Amino acid sequence: MAAMAALLAGCAAASANTVCGRVVDELGFTPEFSGPSLTNPEEEISVEDFRGRVLVVNVWGSWCGPCRKEQPELQSTWETLSAATTEIAFLGVDVRDNRAAGLAFREEFGVTYPSIFDEDNSVAAALGASAVPMTAALDRDGVLVYRAVGQVTGSFVGCLADRVLHPPEES
Repeated sequence: MAAMAALLAGCAAASANTVCGRVVDELGFTPEFSGPSLTNPEEEISVEDFRGRVLVVNVWGSWCGPCRKEQPELQSTWETLSAATTEIAFLGVDVRDNRAAGLAFREEFGVTYPSIFDEDNSVAAALGASAVPMTAALDRDGVLVYRAVGQVTGSFVGCLADRVLHPPEES
């Protein structure tokens, strides 16, 4: 719990704002998407599977240098948060890749959260991902609240998830 406490210290018009020390797009639309699991092509993963939990989505490619740099921190953040709460879920979206390269990436970095193999780029498009890496946070109702393009840190992702889980009071 102490580790969690330390960690947590496109389609619609977006407004840029600073959240958790970084410029993000503030959105408010509900993307609908699903796709085959990277690890099991017979399994379909849908955004609906995560309703009721805050969902952190990271769009990545095995060929992407910044994706490779951020992955160890994302995995560590996922391990910390998943050990502390069931209210937050992570989902990867592998884009512009081939399945073998995506699987090798998961193995190299020890990724334990699920990923969609987005062969046709439809999931990335539904999230409004114009570049990779891209990290988004959806609230419990599936509304895309924040989106950040570019490499992220684990502390930023933890802060973002906490902010969506516990939104600041509006004045």
